[in-house]
Amino acid sequence: MKFSQPKATALAVASLCALGYSSVASSHGYMEYPPARQEICAQDGGYWGAQDGSQIPNAACRAAFLESGWFPFVQKPEFAKLVSNYRDQAAVEKAVPDGSLCAASDKKKIGMDVASADWQKTAITLDPNGQLKVLYRAETPHNPSFWEFYLTKPGLIMPLKY
Repeated sequence: MKFSQPKATALAVASLCALGYSSVASSHGYMEYPPARQEICAQDGGYWGAQDGSQIPNAACRAAFLESGWFPFVQKPEFAKLVSNYRDQAAVEKAVPDGSLCAASDKKKIGMDVASADWQKTAITLDPNGQLKVLYRAETPHNPSFWEFYLTKPGLIMPLKY
């Protein structure tokens, strides 16, 4: 992934949502670096404790839990949306509309779309070639598979949009 220096500076990650798209079958995986929201929440833990989410240390993850329960935290590789015409951005945006990017438009994971200033931020650093090294954990890749990643701009806390 290559960015110009000004754009890279603007892409210090406020949050990261990984959406998987495939022309035939959905793909299973998630961003480990920079970490996707479901990875952050799963690592923080606390979601098997009190039903009010009071044992979840991250306020944004707690808000996501109160919206969706524990499901998005344990199904972290299943944030995907099948879009048959995945190379057509209009088709992608129709299948995963603004405000539902982090949950991949899945109602069972809608808590991941909660706008919060408390989502973990990961500052990104480019290598000398202006590239960002990302780590995507492909738990169950399918053939063919297609993944598309979105990084948010610093300070963005509203529901995410394209």
